[in-house]
Amino acid sequence: MRIARRAVFVAVLLALLPTAAGAAFVQVTDPNDVPGKLDLELVRGVRTASGQPITFTIRVQAPFAKTVLGPAANWVKVFLNVDGDASVDYVGTIKRTGRTLSVFFRGQGDNFEALPVQRPNRRMMRFTVPGGAPLAPNGPVSMIVQSHYVNATSCARGCLDVAPNSFAWITL
Repeated sequence: MRIARRAVFVAVLLALLPTAAGAAFVQVTDPNDVPGKLDLELVRGVRTASGQPITFTIRVQAPFAKTVLGPAANWVKVFLNVDGDASVDYVGTIKRTGRTLSVFFRGQGDNFEALPVQRPNRRMMRFTVPGGAPLAPNGPVSMIVQSHYVNATSCARGCLDVAPNSFAWITL
């Protein structure tokens, strides 16, 4: 019994360490509500402190090949608000470049260098925005993610998904 209590206590302490160190974490799940290969399931943003790099993770409901993001009609976009005014400051578009995926951010008159997108598995995309950059400044950063998929059958007119479904900003 005593060992079990200690194990629970240690687990709680470990869970609180990132919060105590000032880490920010936000995550929203999205229901299986859109046909097509880019139906969003989870959107997550993590950073250790204000002004530090932000790692974004996007997971879709079903596996997809990176070639799906080759045609211009198919895309995943990350909308960022960095000044708290509830308007879009930057838009990042994830697309295939050669054999890999990259995210291209633009906004406020700037186009930024492409950032590599990792694929931990066939349902996930993950990329990190450098800390101190206009995209990850000191202070809160809010995001909304959208996907758009077109095919010849279930999504002939295009299937659009958004996370969160309410179009409300999620802030870290």
